[in-house]
Amino acid sequence: MGIKLLHPQEVEVFYILPALRREFAKAFKVLKWSQTKIAKVMGVTESAISQYLSDKRASTIELDVTVKESVIKAANKITDQQHFIYEVQLILASMVKSKATCKIHHKVANVGKDCDTCFGG
Repeated sequence: MGIKLLHPQEVEVFYILPALRREFAKAFKVLKWSQTKIAKVMGVTESAISQYLSDKRASTIELDVTVKESVIKAANKITDQQHFIYEVQLILASMVKSKATCKIHHKVANVGKDCDTCFGG
């Protein structure tokens, strides 16, 4: 880690989205959703859901408490794939605004300590 250049969007795709899927799978399971329903709404396989729930997939990035709370709140509102995508987009936008994305970017890529690129710096 810390040796490659990644765009913020690549960090979202390779690290943040999988971590969000993991947290959503766990939140949906708490709501007593079946793995089949979770997989359908999230647009992934049931095997992927099983791996998210057992921390065998997307376990390298730990999301902060605020993001996890956002996932739980969103999970309670989601009923279908479109709403799932919408809620994920809201969380991603809030992560950029709060610089939570920056913290993850610093962990996984070669980013300068005072990087402010996403904010016009």
